[in-house]
Amino acid sequence: MTVRAIVLLAALFTGNAWAVDRWVAPPAPRVRDGTPIQPQAEIYADHRYIIHLPKPEGDWRQRRYLVYLERSDEQPFWATLETQIFEKDDEVVFITIPKGSQDKYQLEVVDRTSYPYTRVFKGNLGSIREIED
Repeated sequence: MTVRAIVLLAALFTGNAWAVDRWVAPPAPRVRDGTPIQPQAEIYADHRYIIHLPKPEGDWRQRRYLVYLERSDEQPFWATLETQIFEKDDEVVFITIPKGSQDKYQLEVVDRTSYPYTRVFKGNLGSIREIED
């Protein structure tokens, strides 16, 4: 009986030691609402969008924004998009969507220059102001 109790206790303590060694992923970065930006879009006839995201000139060498595109209707879709530096005070993201569906896509722009991250835009793709020629 005592041997059985000792084996049970040894197994119990060994199991806890193994549990401590397991890797646990860190929590995702928190996102809070911040000062909004005003993105602008170049819209082409074949439903291509070039969305311009303004940023301060001081950090022109680094990419500042994370961009998420989501569609949550009968055809759900979610993507993380990569921005490109366009000018000293501008980043761009390129999007092509089906004809007439711009109001079904939700665009979210997150500023990742400080922690917690800051949401600077969230709205429909159709609500973005078009750049006039």
